[in-house]
Amino acid sequence: LAQVSNASANAGEGPPELASQPVAAATSRAFAMADAVSRCASRVRCAKGVFTFLGAVVGLLVATQGVLVFVLVAMDKDEAPDGFWEGCRWVAHGALCIGLGIVCLALEVKSCFPSVRSHLGWFFANRLGLAILYLWLGCYAAGGALRNGPDWSVKLGHVTGVLAWVVSLAHLVLAGCAERAQEEPEQEQDAKHQADDGQAETQDLEAVTEEAAAAQAAAAPAASGAE
Repeated sequence: LAQVSNASANAGEGPPELASQPVAAATSRAFAMADAVSRCASRVRCAKGVFTFLGAVVGLLVATQGVLVFVLVAMDKDEAPDGFWEGCRWVAHGALCIGLGIVCLALEVKSCFPSVRSHLGWFFANRLGLAILYLWLGCYAAGGALRNGPDWSVKLGHVTGVLAWVVSLAHLVLAGCAERAQEEPEQEQDAKHQADDGQAETQDLEAVTEEAAAAQAAAAPAASGAE
């Protein structure tokens, strides 16, 4: 019976290599999962950067159409507005395109700030607002700067419209992909905690030293009087 119990005990313990295999497997799976998450986050970050750049390009193209409204009318007298009311519409059309282009650029630049890209609510509102704006801009800019303008200006409007729709869809898909706020590495946090602990110990030692010096100073007159 003693031999059987010893044999079963030895079989239950097993060699250390076999005991460490589940731990090594779990560690490798954890590292693989962390690596996959890191690669996915890097790809999402790259996609956001690409579509932010394309959104800025759309803003520049829309602003360019606003400038073309004034330039084409100045170059072609047939495109000149007839009367005061037509002139008001012409000026408003050009100013609206330039203003919308500047707004797109400003919103895309703002989305790069840490206070926006690291805050889920602000980032979602920024992306959703830009998605709606680009959807409308695609419909507005697709006809070109002028109704009867040159063929190249009409094609430029078509390119601007299609690009705006693509950016709108991308912003809508990536609206919930806010970045995490950057945290200090664990080593820096440990070093900071150790420095704080060392500073606290130094302050305590200085306080004890001052108390001892004060006690000695108070005891000196009493000792001299006793002598």
